[in-house]
Amino acid sequence: MIFSKCAGPSDHAERRCEVRHRTYLAANLAKKTQNNFATIVNISKSGLGIRTGKSFNKGDIVNVFLTEKRKNRISVKINVLACREENGEYFLGTKIVGGCEKHVKLYNEILHSHRPSVIK
Repeated sequence: MIFSKCAGPSDHAERRCEVRHRTYLAANLAKKTQNNFATIVNISKSGLGIRTGKSFNKGDIVNVFLTEKRKNRISVKINVLACREENGEYFLGTKIVGGCEKHVKLYNEILHSHRPSVIK
């Protein structure tokens, strides 16, 4: 789990349950018939931190598709644990609920490819 508590931007309280690594990956978020561009800004063993222009509700189940050119298309299903507005964008704290093997592969690839920085 990435967040155990989320409040408004000024009184935001966050408890990290796993080490997260910074990244910058273009993605597409799909929920039913809606598609939204997004950026994956951090990754942990069980979740993603995502910035997007659309607000999502806690509990929403969303498909995430990486839009970068890769040999194998990577997609995972996430559960939105928290959504907060920051400067006109939304930051989503999420947990992976589907496509876990693809997520583990992506996590390991990011960890070993360019030594992402750890978020403290």
